[in-house]
Order: sequence, then structure tokens, then C-alpha cells
Amino acid sequence: MPTEQKRIELLLRICLHALVLCGLIAVILTGEIPWPIWSIALGVHPLSIIIRPKKGGHLFNLIVISSFSYSIFLYFFLNTPFLIAFTQLVILIQALKLFRLEKAKDYFQLAGLSLLMLLAAAGLTSHLYYLFFLFLFLLLGIWFLFLLHLKSDLERYPKTSFSPSYLTTFPLLLGIAAVAFCSFLITLVLFFSLPRLSLSMSTREKWKGVSSGFSEIVDLGNVGPVRLNDRVVMRVELPQFKDRPPFSPYWRGTTFCRWDGQAWRKEAIYKKIPRSGWRKGVIIHRCEGEKGAVYQRIMIEPMGTDLLFCLHPAIEIRGDFSYLKVDEGGGVHLPSTPHGRYQYEVYSTLATQKAEHQGLRGEEKEVYLQLPKDNEYILKLAKDIIGEEKSPQKKVYRVISYLQNSCKYSLNPKRDEAFSPLEDFLLHSREGYCEHFATAAALLLRGAGIPTRLVCGFVQGEWNPLGKYFMVRQRDAHVWIEAYLPGSGWSSFDPTPASEQGRSPPILASLYRYLDFLRLKWNRYIIQYSHDDQLSILFALRRGMTNLRLFDNFLFLQKARGKKRATPSSRLLLGGLAAVGTIILIYWGFKKRKKTIISGNLCRKPPPEISFYLKALKFLRRKKIRKQENETPGEFAQRVKGGWNALYPSLEKITLLYYRIRFGQIPLTLSEKEEIKKIIRELKRKSP
Repeated sequence: MPTEQKRIELLLRICLHALVLCGLIAVILTGEIPWPIWSIALGVHPLSIIIRPKKGGHLFNLIVISSFSYSIFLYFFLNTPFLIAFTQLVILIQALKLFRLEKAKDYFQLAGLSLLMLLAAAGLTSHLYYLFFLFLFLLLGIWFLFLLHLKSDLERYPKTSFSPSYLTTFPLLLGIAAVAFCSFLITLVLFFSLPRLSLSMSTREKWKGVSSGFSEIVDLGNVGPVRLNDRVVMRVELPQFKDRPPFSPYWRGTTFCRWDGQAWRKEAIYKKIPRSGWRKGVIIHRCEGEKGAVYQRIMIEPMGTDLLFCLHPAIEIRGDFSYLKVDEGGGVHLPSTPHGRYQYEVYSTLATQKAEHQGLRGEEKEVYLQLPKDNEYILKLAKDIIGEEKSPQKKVYRVISYLQNSCKYSLNPKRDEAFSPLEDFLLHSREGYCEHFATAAALLLRGAGIPTRLVCGFVQGEWNPLGKYFMVRQRDAHVWIEAYLPGSGWSSFDPTPASEQGRSPPILASLYRYLDFLRLKWNRYIIQYSHDDQLSILFALRRGMTNLRLFDNFLFLQKARGKKRATPSSRLLLGGLAAVGTIILIYWGFKKRKKTIISGNLCRKPPPEISFYLKALKFLRRKKIRKQENETPGEFAQRVKGGWNALYPSLEKITLLYYRIRFGQIPLTLSEKEEIKKIIRELKRKSP
């Protein structure tokens, strides 16, 4: 094999392995592929360079059938999602194919499998790192196709004399990189301009549990040391605020009303609220004036719950759902638990929620005044704290002040098993976190005759000034209380002392804010990009063009149209002229296309080796003897022999020389070139 061909072969193999690894690593980072499968695939790469198995397809076919059976077993018997089972099958076949690289088609097939891997990764993840692998795959893919084309030509014309060394130089690599970058830009333009389809193959980003964070269960009997978790679970954009909002937001989730001495239990009664109107959301609360409503655009990560978090009370919620479920405490639930990242919009009011009824009904009041059986210490402590105070609001402030001053916030509270969790917190250890403080405040207020319930959600979060949004982490999960006050209804109070534990260093926090801002924009304008966004961009461009006032000189047309209406005769005349012009354009287009098709081959300069045959066809065409597209040169010569016998001897010689050069790769001698010139002159002179 010549040195140039060896160089192309080496570069092609390197590029192919890089292409395969690009798709494989993109799939591995999703975390959905078992480590034994991708370990085998990674280990095969060095082995495929060293080991070259002999020809014979029995073992190959056996391994393919085994891999296919394994994927069928995963899908039908282990209930593995189809995309994951299919991806594992592709990984195994791809690893096997690395040992059987002989022809150009083998390289092309393996590159196609790598493309399937990249597409599978797109269905298994929505992280920002995918953009890097997409661009890298595009760059490697263009370089690979170029090298594959060279290899294919060398296989088809092994006796060629051209030297392709200049085709594998570094400047050409930079040129191909520029082509890849332009292709990437074109891809972005197509992505943002093509119609959106609501289609998803997989949303497999499951919630795998954390050490600290939101939970729908508040159990003081099963608490221990808490390790803070910095995972961002929610991003809340507040577009109407240019800077950090002047209030501390509490992102409300659900409420609890029943306490059994160890844990809080919530009611399982829901009411269903359907979507109202076309393209509108679900109305949660009706308000007289919504001018002061706070608009929130919320992106929530999968947490294993169907709850929607927002500022309370919510007026309207918009999202990809047909209805919502609302519990007795005002918690809003999706129809089902989302297993992937979810985005919705909320309009809330900051006004205190007034009582919708004339106080609580008897049964409702009993639920929110319920105390455990051993409640003597609660009643006694509540009486000691409140004393003779009669005002419900001042009672609340006294209880909260007592807890914040006499108890200590701690993520690792002491625990004496001889007492119940609440009694130990109030009377002995006096250490705990938000669950302890909120539970104690709720039960003490109930002991003082004030209906109270527990609320779970998130508190505030970290303000990101880059995107004007809150980054809410798992460590921001919080529990507080709502007390029912006459004339005010349910009002929120937070009895937990402020804590600054677990905050990141300033430098790391700034870096993380930049990265999280990129994640937000990636999800907002790539993953969640929709038809509505396309319309918004279109209208924004239209407004921008209008503001530029580029077409002010044509405004007289608009004014003239407003002053004088066209008469029926003028409309008919304009319509006729438009129809005639359209017919002329269509006729001219067809005529030009026909001319291009007929003379297309003549317009292109033929290769010098076979140009003599095309010249012969040209002269024969002038004599009304045309070669059909489905005819081979030999068949055409035989047809000429049957109808125009005088031309056959010359055409036969031309055809034989054409076959020898085209398929035998045998160059012409000087005497043959002179003979061809004579034959061409004879064809030109002879009449059919």
C-alpha cells in the first residue's frame, strides 16, 4: 500500500475511534447505562487495534443474536425503557463492529451507529454538556466523511496515480473545522426556525433521593443529623423585578393538619380544577384586582413529588396540563408525578389571604386545634408563655419569640429517647431544626386556642443577578406555620431562627452562579423552546424593523390605500396582469429547466480521459441519433449497427477504447489518441 494511502487509513481509523468514543461518552454521562456494558465498550477500543480476527461470520452472528436477546430480555422481562434497552444493543454491536473494519462501508456503518448513540444521549439527558459533544461530533463527522470519501475512491480506482498527501494537511483540517462551525450555525438557525413538535422519547432524570431537602413527610420520631445538600431543585424567574425583590419569598408546597405525637399526616382529599378556556391556565383563587400580581416562571427538577411550588396564594397557574388537584390546605398537585424537568408559570398575590367564610366551620376548627393525647405539658407551657394575653396575633408573636430565644437551631440536635421528640425539644435538649420549631409553634398555638397548620416548601434561595432569578437548593427546604387569625384568615409565620450554615465561599458561589445561569438558558431556550417562543421572536423582529423606520418612504402607499378604494375594473386589470406575469414566469422556468437538463452534461467539462466518447455522442446527437439514459455504451453501439450501419465501425472502436480506459484504467497511447481524432472526424463527415 502506498504511503499516502496508509496515511489516509491511519487518519480515518483515528477519526472513527474518536467519533465512536464521542457518542459513547455522551451516553455514559447520562448515568442510565450499566457500568459493565460501557466498560466492555471502552475496553474494546485498544483491543480492536491489536487483534484482527480472521474472516468468518459464525461467531459474529452468534454475538449479535445474543446481544439482541439480551435487549429483548431487558425490555419485556425487566421492564427497562425501550430507549435504554435499544442503546445497550447499539453499544454491544458497535463494540463488535470495531473488529470488522475492512471496506469503506464498514466505516460508514460504524459511524451511523455512533450517530444513533448521540441521538440516544439526547433522549436520556438535557444537561448542558450535551452541546459540547454535539459540536465535537459534528466536527469529527465532517472530517470523517472527507477521509472516507478518499478511501472509497482509492478502493474504486486502486491504480490511480494521484498523490493525496496534500489532502491530509493541517490547513485543510482548519478548513474543515470552519465548515463544521458554519454547519453548526446553520443547525442553530434551523432549530430556532422550524416548527416545534411536542414530542419526547424519554424523560429519565429520576429523583434518586438526597440527605436534606423537601419531603412530603414530617416525622420527628425518625430524625437525626442532617447533611446539607447544595443540589439546585428549582429556579424561579421574576421578570418584573430588575433587582432582588424587597420581600423574602416562601415557595409554598403543601400543608399538614394532623399530629399523632410522632409525625404529621396530611389529608388525602382533593378537588379537581380543570383548565379554563383556550391557552389559559387553571384559576386557583379568584381575586378582585390582579394588577399587583407577581409573575413567576418556575423550572423545577424531578423530586419525586407532584406538588407545584409558588408564592402563596396563587391566582392562576399555567403549564402543560389539562387540570390540577388542590388539597384542603391549598397545596397544588399535578395530575401525575413528573419524572423529568418541568416548567410552569404562576401569578400570585402578595396580599394577605382574607377569610373566604365567616370563620372556620366547627369540623374544620377541630382539625386545626387537634392535640396529641399526652398534651398536658403543651397546655401548661402554652399558658406560661402567653399568660393573660387576649389578642390572637400577639399570642402568635409571644410563642415565636419564646422559641427563637429559648431554643437553639442545630442540624445535629441531641436526642433523649426517654422522652417523645417534641417533649425532648421543648423541655430538655432545646435543640433542633425547622421541623422541631414549626411543630412546637403549631402545637403551642393550638394549645392557646388558635387554629394552626404546618406548611412545607422552600424558603427564598440564592438570588442570581445574571438572570434575575432565585436558585432554590435542597438545603432551602423549609417548614413553617400558618395560623388562622380572625379578620385576616390564614397568615404565615416562621418560628425558626435565621441560620447561615452551609453557604459556599464567595469565589465558588460566583462561578456557580455563572454555570447555573447557562443551565437555565440552555433549558429555557433549547430544551423547553416552543412554538410560543418562535412567535415571540418573530414579533420582536417585527417591532425592531418598525422602530428602524427603514420603509418610511413607502408609507404613502398605505395612506393612499386608506384614501381611495380600488374600483372593480382596476382590480380585474391588476389580477389579469398578475396572472399573465405568473404564466410567463412559469413558462420561462420550465423552458430553462428543460434546456439545462438537455445540455447539462455538455456544460460540464468532462474528464480528459473519456472526453472523446462524449464528443462522439455530441456529433451523433446532431445527426438525430441519441443515446438513451438507460442504455450502456455497448447497447447503444448495437442499436446504431441495426439502424445506421455506416456509422457502426467508427462507434465500435470508440466504445472499446472507452471501456478500456473507464473500467480497465489503461491510459491511451499517442497512436491511439491520433486514431481517435480520425474516428471523430469520420463520424462528423459520415451521414447516417
